[in-house]
Amino acid sequence: MVTPLPPVVRESWGEDVVAAFIPWLEEWGDRLLREKTVPRDEYRQVLSRLDMVERELTWLREEIVALRAEFRETQNAMRAEFREAQNAMRAEFKQDLAEVHTRLDRIYYQMVVQTRWLIAAILGVGTLITLLLAVAQFTP
Repeated sequence: MVTPLPPVVRESWGEDVVAAFIPWLEEWGDRLLREKTVPRDEYRQVLSRLDMVERELTWLREEIVALRAEFRETQNAMRAEFREAQNAMRAEFKQDLAEVHTRLDRIYYQMVVQTRWLIAAILGVGTLITLLLAVAQFTP
């Protein structure tokens, strides 16, 4: 392929320079094209590989979205189960605490009854001792 040069360049450089310059320019352009370009077959292979990578990335994105949704569902289910268990434990603690209060009330009542009996017994014994001392003092 002969590279045409404008007539002005031909006139200013001369035919000898143009005759030497054109082959050099063509060789340089061909070398540059070979170095900087990719053959069509290789370009098509790269494009097909890029398409495969793009499909895989799309699939991975879809999988990640699905996994995130599944994770959210699992997390929400676990939170609900935890709340239910926590509420059940709170109800049990309230019931146990009510039972403890009831037992403490009964113990307190029994302590009051026992204290009354103790005081009554001490008064009875004191009265009996006082009567015995009084009888013993007045008998000759």
